[in-house]
Amino acid sequence: MRRTTVVLLTVGLLAGCSSGDDQAKKDATFLELARKEVPGAKDASLLEVRTQTCAAFKAAPQASTYARIVSTAMTQGGMTASQAGTITALSVVSACPEYESLTK
Repeated sequence: MRRTTVVLLTVGLLAGCSSGDDQAKKDATFLELARKEVPGAKDASLLEVRTQTCAAFKAAPQASTYARIVSTAMTQGGMTASQAGTITALSVVSACPEYESLTK
């Protein structure tokens, strides 16, 4: 439920973004929400998670990729399942929304 709320909020905040300048707004919104989910995380680390998330979906555009990404974030990133799910969803919405249907 919490992940759904965060994703819906993010989609609403990012709905008007379309140009390169708007990517900066997407980045700022992503970082703001991601910092709340994983306090103390460095911006560079959060942006790297986002980059890796989109790369994983691009390499394997299927629903099972979502579970693999969340599992990796939990084991390698020390995140809880809730944090990993939320960060993954935020990553997709802000950087590679074409894969959003695979995170449900």
